[in-house]
Amino acid sequence: DYAYHLLRIESIARNIEDGYFSSRIHNMALNGYGYGSGLFYPDLFLYFPAVLRVLGLRMEYAYGLFVMVISLLTGLSMYYSCRHISKSRYAGLCAMAMYVLCQYRLHNLYTRMAVGEYLAFIFAPLVICGLYNLFYEGFDNPFWLILGFWGLMYTHTISLAIFGILAVIASLCHIKVFVKNPRLLLKVLLAA
Repeated sequence: DYAYHLLRIESIARNIEDGYFSSRIHNMALNGYGYGSGLFYPDLFLYFPAVLRVLGLRMEYAYGLFVMVISLLTGLSMYYSCRHISKSRYAGLCAMAMYVLCQYRLHNLYTRMAVGEYLAFIFAPLVICGLYNLFYEGFDNPFWLILGFWGLMYTHTISLAIFGILAVIASLCHIKVFVKNPRLLLKVLLAA
């Protein structure tokens, strides 16, 4: 997918240079005829390397910096989530190392260049942390669940669907939590 995603970044950069900040149509695709990639795939996070391109960085440097920032955010989100759930820094560090070095993530990052999928790796742990907060801590901090699902929505819609289904299944498995405290259901609906 590397050529496709690099073309998306370059098209967003060109659109920014031309004064268009909402790049739904990537005008460089299909020999200049354009393609509505932005209508189907979220482009929000691609604005970072596109702005770097506008500032004059070569594509390989802009994309490399983008990948480094994404890897850092992926590690930090897993560290925070695991540390919050386990109450252990050591467990957080171990989980972070395993998650960042996960073969599937590295394959998405370096072989497939599946941008949406490796961006979703940032937000998946936050959804799990948010669900843990919902079921075991009284949903006193809905921010993590909201941020996790928001991030999945703007990175990879298939991951959003998968985690949405998993959240419904987990909620059904923890139905007693909602029976004991019906106001939690209202808080979840407000968060949604």
